[in-house]
Formats: sequence, C-alpha cells, structure tokens
Amino acid sequence: MRLLKQAAMFAALMFVAVLAIYPAAAFAQAVATDPVVVTQPSFLSELIVALVPIFGLVVTTLVGIGLAFLKQKTGIDVEAQHRAALQSALLNGILFAIQRMGWVQGQPTDRLLAAARGYVEQSVPDALVKFGIDAATDVGRATLDQLLTPKLPVPPGTVMPNGDVLIGRAPQP
Repeated sequence: MRLLKQAAMFAALMFVAVLAIYPAAAFAQAVATDPVVVTQPSFLSELIVALVPIFGLVVTTLVGIGLAFLKQKTGIDVEAQHRAALQSALLNGILFAIQRMGWVQGQPTDRLLAAARGYVEQSVPDALVKFGIDAATDVGRATLDQLLTPKLPVPPGTVMPNGDVLIGRAPQP
C-alpha cells in the first residue's frame, strides 16, 4: 500500500512537471514552424531564447526538490539501506557459521543456524527492528531461519524444482 501511495505521489509530481513544460514546448514548436521569415530577430524572440534555459533550470530544480521531499517523507532510502545491510549480514552470517563449524552435506544443523542468527543480530540490530524481527521470540528466530536458509550453499547433485541437477567439483577424498 505504501509503495502504491509513493507511486501515485511521483506520478502526480511528473504530471505537474509536464503541465508546466507543455506551454513552453507548444510555443517553441509554433515559433519553429511559423512560415514568416524574420530577417532581424525581435526583442521577444531574443527574450524567449534567453528565458527557455532558465525555465528548464527552474523546472528541474523544482522536480529535484519535490523528489528530495518525497524521499524524506517516505523513507525510501532508509529502507533500502536497511534491506541491503540485512541481506549482506544474512550471507555473512552463513559464511561465518560455516567457517566456524564446518559444513555437513544435507540439512543445516540448528547450531549452524543459531550461529548465523547470532551474527545477524549483532551486525544489523537496526535493520531487524526496522523490519519487525525480534530474535528473542520464537517467531523472530523462525523468520531469521527462513531468511538464512536460501543463503546456505547447495551441494552438487541437488535436484532443483525444475528438474535440473546442480553440477560442481568432484568431491575430495
């Protein structure tokens, strides 16, 4: 719902920008297609030539200010930063746990997921709060486990849902 509201605000801002630019574009087209040959530029044509870039600069500035205001009100950048930090911490948590405990073919152990959860909790507590994940509760731990599971390495020979078989290096003796 929030994304829909943001998209509507952005569309309204772009609509206003187009309405502001349209009269200048229509006037420029009318001047360019006018069959009257002007040998001496008039004061009005010189003024228009001088003011069109300034008008473009003003419109661009207003659109930039509007987008900055939109970002400030909606917090799009903050959420994206938290999401990127959480994804990075999830992957690093799995790598940390595998390095610490080793990887056993098959299902991940509870100890491995617990170590990865601990890493994520220490690395990005603000992101967990932002997305409403409380690692102290069973629901929060289950949510973190669901987020961590896709980051686990898939062993060679695994049959994917589409029927493909993953290939990899030959197992070391």
